[in-house]
Amino acid sequence: MYTLLAKLSLCLAVIAAAHGPKERLDAWNRLSASFGEETKIQWNEALQTPSRIEGTLSPPSAHSHPWIARQTMNNLKNVYGIRRPEQDLVIAGSGTLPSGGSYVIFRHLLYGKPVYGDELVAEIDPSGIVRRIYGTFHSDLEKKHFYRPLHAAVSDKQAVQTARAALSNPASRNLPATVSLMYLPSRKGNPLVYVVRFEGGSAGPDSTSRYVDIVMVHALTGHIIETP
Repeated sequence: MYTLLAKLSLCLAVIAAAHGPKERLDAWNRLSASFGEETKIQWNEALQTPSRIEGTLSPPSAHSHPWIARQTMNNLKNVYGIRRPEQDLVIAGSGTLPSGGSYVIFRHLLYGKPVYGDELVAEIDPSGIVRRIYGTFHSDLEKKHFYRPLHAAVSDKQAVQTARAALSNPASRNLPATVSLMYLPSRKGNPLVYVVRFEGGSAGPDSTSRYVDIVMVHALTGHIIETP
């Protein structure tokens, strides 16, 4: 039994090392040399992942733009430290750009739940070339939480009730609420939270404006936590 646990710990350590900051930079250096022209990268020093990459990041393609974006993220997985792109990145939206191209938004999932604030946007030109990718991505979250998913002790209904009672504006307590269970990467300890969003009505004379309020409730304790 102890031998099995030791082997498992060693395997997890090897996996973690394979996706460390140095390995991500090495992966970028290898890929950037194959893109065929100068590329630019902005590195998030705090997260040790790219915040923006620009250049010719894929060959021209007649495939659908979501497919092109997905293939490009598969190619860049080691640069971001993404272990399982098909599971860890889900397409959350897409649209057109004024230039005639399009964009595809990827949301980061950890054990099937969104990571708060983690999104990557791929912009694709009309010829099917990915020209830039930008956004925020926290790597190594699985390692940080010992490769085990976390579970809520508070129900989503309880979270909505707690959040509604905590709203500073009494008028907003009647607004409809949407609730999502997410990982909050900036929080130490247990990072599983309910993100409760209240939205509705006009916030002013402009009828297109909306009132939005976001409250976070800790999924283990049920306490209100500060929104980043």
